[in-house]
Amino acid sequence: MLADAPGYGWTVGQTSFSWPTLRDNVQKEVTRLSGIYNSNLAKAGVTALEERAELVDAHTVRLLKSNSEFSAERILVATGGRPYLPEGLPGGELGITSNEAFHLPELPKRALILGGG
Repeated sequence: MLADAPGYGWTVGQTSFSWPTLRDNVQKEVTRLSGIYNSNLAKAGVTALEERAELVDAHTVRLLKSNSEFSAERILVATGGRPYLPEGLPGGELGITSNEAFHLPELPKRALILGGG
């Protein structure tokens, strides 16, 4: 859009990009949103159990690490999503996911993005 701006009468000055600013602001936003989600759940009276679990029946969950069971009228299984690196790709051991990308100290000179959600 900046390249097209002069054709529409706009004069666009010097531009720049700061990887540390983008990287740090992405992390702040992810942290902020996670806080909002957790706060909304807590306000709704939700008990969040962040542990690997299995459903025993329609109203019971067993936590595997602590081997404790919880029963409730409603159970929400929120597994979330996590990026992964597919196995068997040549050079795959050099890859990172979007989780690691926004922790890089510098913007890579080149990147290949495989997939997207």
